[in-house]
Amino acid sequence: MSVTVRRVLIVLSILLTLIVITTIVFVRVYLDPLLKDQLEEKTAQSSQGMYALQIDRLHVNLFTGSAELDGIHLTTDSIRWDSMRHAKPDEAHLKIALQIRRLRLKNINLLKYWRTKEIVLDNIIVRDPQINMSSARDTVLEKSPKSDSLAKGMLDRLPLMIAPFAKSIHIGSVTVSNGKMSLRTLLLQKTSYQQADSIGLALRNIHIVANDTSETGRALFAENLSLNIRNYELYPTGDLYGYRINAASLDGQKGLAKLEVVTILPKTTDAEFMQRLKLRTPRLKIRMQEILINHLDLFRAIHQKELNMESVIVESARIDVYQNKNLPLSRFKRMPHELFRSIKPHLNIDTILLRNSIILYTEFHGEQEGQIEFENVNGVILNISNDTLKMSNATPARIDARAELMGVGLLDLSLQIPLLSPTFQCDYTANLGKIDMTYLNRLVEDQNKFRIESGNAERILLKVQVRNGLAQGTIEATYDDMKISVLRPKDGSKKKLVSVVANIILRGKNERGSENHPFKVGAVYYRREPTDGILRFIWRSAYTGLMETLVPRNISGGKLPD
Repeated sequence: MSVTVRRVLIVLSILLTLIVITTIVFVRVYLDPLLKDQLEEKTAQSSQGMYALQIDRLHVNLFTGSAELDGIHLTTDSIRWDSMRHAKPDEAHLKIALQIRRLRLKNINLLKYWRTKEIVLDNIIVRDPQINMSSARDTVLEKSPKSDSLAKGMLDRLPLMIAPFAKSIHIGSVTVSNGKMSLRTLLLQKTSYQQADSIGLALRNIHIVANDTSETGRALFAENLSLNIRNYELYPTGDLYGYRINAASLDGQKGLAKLEVVTILPKTTDAEFMQRLKLRTPRLKIRMQEILINHLDLFRAIHQKELNMESVIVESARIDVYQNKNLPLSRFKRMPHELFRSIKPHLNIDTILLRNSIILYTEFHGEQEGQIEFENVNGVILNISNDTLKMSNATPARIDARAELMGVGLLDLSLQIPLLSPTFQCDYTANLGKIDMTYLNRLVEDQNKFRIESGNAERILLKVQVRNGLAQGTIEATYDDMKISVLRPKDGSKKKLVSVVANIILRGKNERGSENHPFKVGAVYYRREPTDGILRFIWRSAYTGLMETLVPRNISGGKLPD
């Protein structure tokens, strides 16, 4: 190599080094502070001083096309926020407090953006974000019906929002780790609140095209979405209950969601809860060890507010129901078909499975408390939908369940109900296996003033058809060695003579019948009352037939349970 060439190379190396040093100095001394100031200034300008952005450190690397931001703080001017609330009380105003410990943008292709106006970067990494939001609305305006039921929200307007700045945005991945969030909503001075921590979010291959409002079928514009959260809590406005999830995970690619230890509990103590009630409303305590959702359509859930899933599996649930029957009933209760006809969002669940669960029902009536337990509850619910193409009288929803009644009798239940029918109709059957009938005193003694002293039921079979709110059917019962005592209404003492007569009548037919000819058949005939919910209706209609198999109507008085 000649001396001249060598000198040229040395000069070029020095020049290149100087350029690099100059660029680094330029970026550190001029560009980084300029970008930082511009971001903070533009945030304030675009929000009309509502929001203030502060960045502790910002650094841009022009050679690698990366950016580093540390100590990001976004705050809301409380005075302006309160002023906006009072100026426009019918709008929802959002108060934000956002902190991000570290934000990294890697491999931004600046040359491509300069040439084609396409934003391309490899990934965005967000570490330790924490966002606290408050939304307030002081009036409620009647909403006019929308011509387009799939009106686009902010998320689906992103393609229109990026149009002035870029033709498209492509991001290889977005990763959020160790996040926290809280949201407080104030509506007409009533507050709802939700929070979660340990939030992890991963999005892969995000692609947004400007002005492209077509449905891509990709949730959050990403090929894959995964989410993990812990300690989620929700306390809705005006609701008596709080909802908690210990851990939740979502795999968008598989359409799989898993919820661990889900609880629904009153916000107050039991005593305070019951004191607030003016009408008969059950107090619920629900704990589900695990809920597994398969083939959830995330795109339709997020972008179109539609719920489509193949199956929901509920494992090891405990449902504790407490009812104060001293309170008056509400004047009207809606049946399932009335509820489903009022649901506006599209809902479709092919299968719901309930496994290894317990249902405990306790009621307080007068000064006495009674309890019924259903153990080892397993069941399946099919075709839960408000889609008119799937739900009809010919293709109703179906429930099949099995449980141990008070640990001594096996109960099978089957119910078919069209959820979009204009009138209340359904078909249901129940089969109770061998059981000591004295256990049923909890159900019949208070209402009918008689008590079962001894006897077993070999089998009790119920078949009922409901049309236009009228239940008609039969109960077939086979009893063995049944004895009863008729009680005085005032003090519950035994009427000895009447009891003897009743047992003579009962004993006359109290013989084992064949399977095809049970010794006693009771007629079910009951018309729905406005105060009936679905469970009360089924129980009262079954009760009409059950009493006929036990005692004559002139002894029972035909009184139905309250």
